[in-house]
Amino acid sequence: MDDLISRKDLMKKIAHHTVHDSMSYVTFERSTVYEMVKGDMFGLVKDAPAVDTMPRWISVEERLPEPKEDVALYIRCGDVSFIRTGWRMGNGQFICPNDSLSGYEVTHWMPIPQPPKEE
Repeated sequence: MDDLISRKDLMKKIAHHTVHDSMSYVTFERSTVYEMVKGDMFGLVKDAPAVDTMPRWISVEERLPEPKEDVALYIRCGDVSFIRTGWRMGNGQFICPNDSLSGYEVTHWMPIPQPPKEE
């Protein structure tokens, strides 16, 4: 998710951007044109609908999911790692349907996103 940027950070980037030499073909005063474009960009960013943020991986050392909450699990065994859905039992053990986690270590988890909405 490194491609996501907050609205606030994007507004800062627009505000601090300098006029690039590639705009030299513009016949108007470059700073005036840039200020016009910057104003339009601010309006577009400010009025754009917010994007739902994706869940992030949470270390099991940081926090555990609620018992019996369906989550995505990041599982390691030596040099092998994989992702499965599962849940945590009340005793702290993780369960994956149809998979034995014996010998495997759950290192991270994340909430499962909501399913797509029917249109």
